[in-house]
Amino acid sequence: MHGRGSSIKAVLGAAASLGGHRHDHLLGAILGACAGYDALPAGPVETIRRVNSLHLEPLLDRLLGLRAAAS
Repeated sequence: MHGRGSSIKAVLGAAASLGGHRHDHLLGAILGACAGYDALPAGPVETIRRVNSLHLEPLLDRLLGLRAAAS
């Protein structure tokens, strides 16, 4: 998992270097959806959660419950 998180961090860094804040946000959302929340680098995720007062676990639990119910 360490290597996977490092790859994701590198891709997010490359997107951020393109300029404009939308590239890295959109890419982070796509990578999180594809690779899973736990694959995202913990440091940047915690910073985003802290500065935006995000509490994502209840939403995540509800979404996963919906997905499980649909299976």
